[in-house]
Amino acid sequence: MFWVRLTSLAGGSWIVGYLFATRLLFPAAPLPSGFVAVPDLGGVEAAAAQALLAQGDLELGAVDSLHHPEMAEGRIFAQSPLPGQAALAGAAVRVTISDGPLTRTVPDVRGISGESANALLAGTGFGVVSDTTSSDLARGRVVGTEPEAGTALNLPGRVTMILSSGPPPFPMPSVVGMPQADAITLLDSLRLVVAEVREVFRFGFDRGLVVIQEPAAGTEVRKGDQVLLGIGWSRRTRRSP
Repeated sequence: MFWVRLTSLAGGSWIVGYLFATRLLFPAAPLPSGFVAVPDLGGVEAAAAQALLAQGDLELGAVDSLHHPEMAEGRIFAQSPLPGQAALAGAAVRVTISDGPLTRTVPDVRGISGESANALLAGTGFGVVSDTTSSDLARGRVVGTEPEAGTALNLPGRVTMILSSGPPPFPMPSVVGMPQADAITLLDSLRLVVAEVREVFRFGFDRGLVVIQEPAAGTEVRKGDQVLLGIGWSRRTRRSP
């Protein structure tokens, strides 16, 4: 603890000594005759900058402009010579004025792959982040953006790319006991794919009816998932080869 206090005291003493030496014992040398200090023109409009320079016996020199992401349009954000530098009286100070932020319109990337959309948005100058939501679009396709397509956005601006995680899940219905044709019609309406139909032997019962289904009823499925059906048959009704 004593050492910490001693170190803090020593540090404070050094700062005081430095200020005393630089401000009182060895102050900054005055500017040579005929020289003036260049004022800081940052954030000032051209007309005000010209008046400010005139007060210091300087002139406004060449004025150019560039887009700046933060500086308001018409304000100075760069100058030469720099603020505080010495310049000959009557010298010109060159400045660069902001044209304001550069803007771009968010392109419409709906329906294309996330990889292609990311390349397009980044190439336009936007920062890109992604989010997901369930939709009827295939997994990985772009559902939309935030801000939406057509919005004018300052660069560098951030665009959220919303990707599809695929259709929302829903419980598999029970088709056991239904006639084959009715079961297939129901499954087609839910956009489930009947990938296989098997015949399952029954002793004269459940002929032509669904006796097996995979996935089982209540299982979470999505549009496009495949379904297997087992249809009952018996030797009395089975068609002879």
